[in-house]
Amino acid sequence: MKNMLGAALMVALLLAAPARAQQAPSSGSNSLSTQDKQFLETIGQSTLGEVALGKLAAQKGTTPAVRLFGRWMASTDGLANRQLATMIEEMHGPALPTTLTAEQQAELQKMQALSGAEFDRQYVQMMVSGHNTEIALFQKEAQDGQKPSVRNFARNLLPTAKEHLAAVQDLLATTASK
Repeated sequence: MKNMLGAALMVALLLAAPARAQQAPSSGSNSLSTQDKQFLETIGQSTLGEVALGKLAAQKGTTPAVRLFGRWMASTDGLANRQLATMIEEMHGPALPTTLTAEQQAELQKMQALSGAEFDRQYVQMMVSGHNTEIALFQKEAQDGQKPSVRNFARNLLPTAKEHLAAVQDLLATTASK
């Protein structure tokens, strides 16, 4: 949950600061604004965590719906991370994270210790919170991003993030009643 609070704080910072104030001086066609860099790093770290949690949910989920959602998350977020890595490599952008943060690792360990309906509830709640945060990031970047390729990446993934949120909100209703 701490990681989700950190991500929420990052969203608040990105939304509060005007995009122009965050723009780094341009030194060439591959330069990135601070906002674009923060977006890439935050989304890269977020999807990495969602892949790990998705794989865990695919194994530990008590209902077919939670297991299926976990597999879907691991698959689509893994693909998004690969697309992100390719785009960053082409523009010589910041290195993507390859390991979970300490907070993400702690969340994963906490989830590994849970079982049954409690695992399902906690996982689904984390995914609702995480997707709300991601959608805000995607919307901000799609609207105010400086680098066209990064802005387009955000625009292209926004519908998928919204689809994930709608699906996990449906799961929330079923897991909350158990």
